[in-house]
Amino acid sequence: MGGQRPDEADLRYYNLFDLGEEQWPPREVTPHQWAEALVLRDELIRIRTGSAAPHPEALEPERLLELRMTASDGYW
Repeated sequence: MGGQRPDEADLRYYNLFDLGEEQWPPREVTPHQWAEALVLRDELIRIRTGSAAPHPEALEPERLLELRMTASDGYW
């Protein structure tokens, strides 16, 4: 695990699965590949908070409710 122990809070929000195996559901490998999971987590955070981040108003509760109630904007 690269010397770093998985934090329980991160394990709830970030999971790494082995999609190379042909089994369903895929096998979770987060605790065994924690160093890789941290690298991917950091990259996701960089993307989500950088220039590709959604506009702050896009995540307001009212807008999220609109999206959930309008099927043409996606599905939930």
